[in-house]
Amino acid sequence: MVHVARADETPLLIAGGAIESAGLTVAPIVALRVPFTDAERLTVSQIGWTSGARLDVAQSKNATWTSLVAVTPVRAHMSHDVFDADGNETPAAEFDDTALRVTTGESWAFPHFGVLARAVVGKEWVSGLPASVAQPFAVPFGGGETAMIVELLRAEDPLDSRIDGLRATLRGEALIGNQAWGDTDLALSMGRRLGRLFARFDADAFYVSLDNTVTDYLVGGSWDILGGSALVGHPIGAFRVQRGVAGTAGLDVQTVGPIEVGIRGSALAGTPVVHDGVAVLVLGRVEGVHFFVGAGSPDGGVFRGDLSKTSVFGGLTGAFFFLPP
Repeated sequence: MVHVARADETPLLIAGGAIESAGLTVAPIVALRVPFTDAERLTVSQIGWTSGARLDVAQSKNATWTSLVAVTPVRAHMSHDVFDADGNETPAAEFDDTALRVTTGESWAFPHFGVLARAVVGKEWVSGLPASVAQPFAVPFGGGETAMIVELLRAEDPLDSRIDGLRATLRGEALIGNQAWGDTDLALSMGRRLGRLFARFDADAFYVSLDNTVTDYLVGGSWDILGGSALVGHPIGAFRVQRGVAGTAGLDVQTVGPIEVGIRGSALAGTPVVHDGVAVLVLGRVEGVHFFVGAGSPDGGVFRGDLSKTSVFGGLTGAFFFLPP
């Protein structure tokens, strides 16, 4: 949901990381949120290769002005992790990309509903791609983005990327640089706690008007934090898709104390690829630190006895409040 700054917030540090053997991906997850005044809050973060800074300024009880700067100095848009339509690494297709994106605008939060509208400016420094593919990003681009969020929640645990309830987000943006393009997606997250069981489902339907290596939607990966763009058993960002739908269903069973055993099943239907995957994992909490570790198999390999492309993944995250003495 769109967040409105509150006067009673304390500094908060979220720190952790995730790893996946497919594609040999390692991603740090660090975010520090610091309230400056009753109405202002700064958040600085390092998520994967992207460094970010976000300033929230409360305008009223329901409205917040938010400005964000995100810089990816290297490997923007998974430029050094490129795969073919079958999910095989293609080093010859790798390219270099540095990305800068700045947004600023208003968001409004109400019970069960939120909306935002922001201006966008950015630049992509791309090399190693054919001139026709890199041409749209030869100059800075600008435009706007908007999103609407509807949610009916009983509970939420961000560290486990888990909600008990429903959240739907419709987002879109229109941009123009050397040429105009736009994209939109509808993301859905659902979850339900039933005693020792937790059932979950994440899905994303997406469309990009510019079918381009840089702008196509990235699907792949076995981490729950990826939401509807996950595709368990496949590498992070394994597929660059112009339009399609992806989803992951899961079931977690509490075993001993805070330890749970889970299963995941994913599917992608897009242009021009159709893929699926399954995974098993163990997740839980130890001394306030959330962890997960598991293994995934792409495209039914485990059911054929083919474990050659099995992916091992894991991660941990903790939240630390800086309370006054």
